[in-house]
Amino acid sequence: MECAHRLVEDVFLRFGFPRKLISDNDVLRAVCEVNETEQARQKHYADQRRRGGPEFDPGDKVWVAIHVKSDTDYKITSKFVPKRDGPYIVKHRIFEISYE
Repeated sequence: MECAHRLVEDVFLRFGFPRKLISDNDVLRAVCEVNETEQARQKHYADQRRRGGPEFDPGDKVWVAIHVKSDTDYKITSKFVPKRDGPYIVKHRIFEISYE
C-alpha cells in the first residue's frame, strides 16, 4: 500500500484528480500492480544488456585505473599523468567487485 500512498502524493494530488478516484482502493491497487509489472519488465530488458565485471583470483596482478584532474596551481596536466597505477597483487576477494 506504500505504492498507493506515494502515487496519491506524487501524481493525483499534483494534477488534481477527483477525490472519489483517490479513495477507491481497487483503482489504486490496480495502478500499483501495473506499475510493478512495468518496472519488472523494464528491469528484465535492462538486465539482458548488463555485463558482469572482471573476476580476479588471489595472486593475480592487476592495474588500477586512476583519474587525475588538471591543476594549474601545481602545474599538473592530466594529459601527461599516468592513467593506471600498479601492478598490484590481489590478496583476496572482499565482495563481488572489490578486492584487497
